[in-house]
Amino acid sequence: MDSAYHVLLAAISRRPKELPSVMPCVLQCVDRFFQFLLRLSSETQHLDRLRGALFVHTATTRRRSPLHTAMLEAARSVGRVLEGLAGDSKRFNKYAVHVLLLYMHIAEHHPAAWPASIKEALLPGIFAAIDACGQHELQQVHGMLSLGARPLFQALCSDFKRSYKYVGEA
Repeated sequence: MDSAYHVLLAAISRRPKELPSVMPCVLQCVDRFFQFLLRLSSETQHLDRLRGALFVHTATTRRRSPLHTAMLEAARSVGRVLEGLAGDSKRFNKYAVHVLLLYMHIAEHHPAAWPASIKEALLPGIFAAIDACGQHELQQVHGMLSLGARPLFQALCSDFKRSYKYVGEA
């Protein structure tokens, strides 16, 4: 996971002109990152249930598992890759639609899959993808979503406007 992240980030930062030719591969890697996070999350939840059934925990003995730490680092890596891609919004805006659709698909079909810390680590990258999109791309995402995912996307966009995007108002 870590080596794939470094390869993607190096390609984004050092070869921006060749990025459009490899963008389908980059999007496939982002999809694999999301699927990896989803699988790791289900494993973590399963282990937490087993651990809860076997041991009685007090508030002081509860620590993050190594799986949760790996998940958190993977989420930060995905966020950094998306932020790097969004740095060139002119080239990335048409591909950001795919990233947002992947994220919204997981948010709709697996709402409790990611803990809050994982979502917080991913949000800067997702917000960067939203920032790279123009109004047309955001309408395209909205139109391609199912009826259940549209309110989630609207809430994500309003959160983006409220806490991430600078609008010049004091």
